[in-house]
Amino acid sequence: MSVQIPIEPAPDRAFPAAPAAVGPTDRVAARQLWGGCFQVGENFGQPDGRWFAAIRSDTGDPVCLRASCLETAAQRAPLWEKLLALDSPHLHRPTEVRTGSERVEIWAARPGPSLRAWRAGRAAPDEAELKRFVHQLAA
Repeated sequence: MSVQIPIEPAPDRAFPAAPAAVGPTDRVAARQLWGGCFQVGENFGQPDGRWFAAIRSDTGDPVCLRASCLETAAQRAPLWEKLLALDSPHLHRPTEVRTGSERVEIWAARPGPSLRAWRAGRAAPDEAELKRFVHQLAA
């Protein structure tokens, strides 16, 4: 007689299972495919909206997604137009807006290393450098 032992897969610690979806299925959620081509990563936890890192699966480009309620769409529209007109290599570039059960702004990720990677490659600032920085901020 053979005994079948159920084998449970080990939990993925890098990307734990997302909580069960509540409400409409077109809302952006971490560790999910959204909009047919965005592999969503973690939520940045910003207070002014739900910001997520994502990869556009059709191009491989890193992007940021900002999801907010539809009630803010009218307020955001004029600002979005101004943001589209800005051209700076130091800013994330807005690319498109999609609406469904929420407003989702898609931003091209700024090129270059993350702040964490940049900081890891630098020596700790000395006291004089910190004083200069604080003085510049206070001015």
